[in-house]
Amino acid sequence: MNVTAADLDNFVADVDRQGGPGSALGSLQWQGFRYIPANPVDTSLDPDSEKYFEQMLRLYEEIAGRKLNPAETEFTPLDPTPLVSLESPYAFASPAERAVHYLRLARAFHDADLPKGGRVLDMGCGWGLSSEFLAQLGFVVEAVDINALFVDLVRRRASRLGLPINVTNSSFEDYEAEPASFDAVVFYECFHHAVRPAELLMRARRWLKPGGKLVLAGEPIQDSFWPHWGLRLDSLSVYCIRKFGWFESGWSASYLQHIVAKSGLLPVLRKDADPVGTYLVGRTHWLLDKGLLSKVVDSAQWWDEADHLVSGRGGATGTIPISAPGEARSLCLEVFSFRPQPQELEVMLDGDATVAQLVPGRNLVRLALSAGRRAGRGLSLSCRTWCPNEVLGNGDMRQLGFHLRQVSFE
Repeated sequence: MNVTAADLDNFVADVDRQGGPGSALGSLQWQGFRYIPANPVDTSLDPDSEKYFEQMLRLYEEIAGRKLNPAETEFTPLDPTPLVSLESPYAFASPAERAVHYLRLARAFHDADLPKGGRVLDMGCGWGLSSEFLAQLGFVVEAVDINALFVDLVRRRASRLGLPINVTNSSFEDYEAEPASFDAVVFYECFHHAVRPAELLMRARRWLKPGGKLVLAGEPIQDSFWPHWGLRLDSLSVYCIRKFGWFESGWSASYLQHIVAKSGLLPVLRKDADPVGTYLVGRTHWLLDKGLLSKVVDSAQWWDEADHLVSGRGGATGTIPISAPGEARSLCLEVFSFRPQPQELEVMLDGDATVAQLVPGRNLVRLALSAGRRAGRGLSLSCRTWCPNEVLGNGDMRQLGFHLRQVSFE
């Protein structure tokens, strides 16, 4: 079903007439949905440029049928009183549906590994599910939302539950915090409403303490519609843009890593079979030891041994989903080679590349990073594989490449 802007009011009305997006009949309206823009976006433009942003803004106005005004369109009417006494802000959902949110948050914060009692800024907290979860983990939470009714709900529930949550009514653009005042800044199911996400990340980076983390979870990380970023054009997103005026954007994994890295953080992406379950942790500390690396690499490409990740499991090339922090000038690898003969290691990151000669034993490999680089598809490491049993007669029949202990940036 091809849909244009002229069809959108009827489309929204048809979905609502069938019971809304969550109903079985309403979901029938999604089948074969394809939005045809009257204002196409030139994807060859620099996605960080003002011209690209202006084209995406025109597309928003076409779909929404209005000018962008988050203070108005992000305001959702709500009576907080009935929700204050419930066991969860999402008590309307089934336990299984609610558990999905806790799983997405828990996995991200398990990897973030923050100290108990740390200060966490929960941006776009909504009804407060994420804020309450974080407070129950032992964090002191500063929650922020643009909707004053949501702020009232979160504040009243925190008071009833005795949770250390302070709530501020503010937009993303207007919120300010003291530099180096938080152990983590988290966006859960809300960063896609940021109109200028790269600028917001630059500010969030300043709010982090040394060793602090940025956590992006429950976000639409995909390249279904755009190679970099843009408004999502699936049926539900178009419905929400038209009916509510919400800014429903999304980003490719590589572009999201790029803007996080541009802010000066080391972005580590952990992929999930559920695209919305994929999450990113941005680190102020630019070092990934073997323990951290083992959490994010593709297990089909690497063997996970006690002290090393070992390449060759998926072929000659192993990848790691990271990009270089914007201020970094070199990539450093601690690599061990257990092959008796020297071998070559090809290293590629964000368009920069080098070939290093690995000698038997420990190797320190360095890649100089160019200024103005753009995000690629992560770190790629290629090395010819060899069979230890054929060379050493030790019974190890695997095809191995090299042993990786640490990745860092300077």
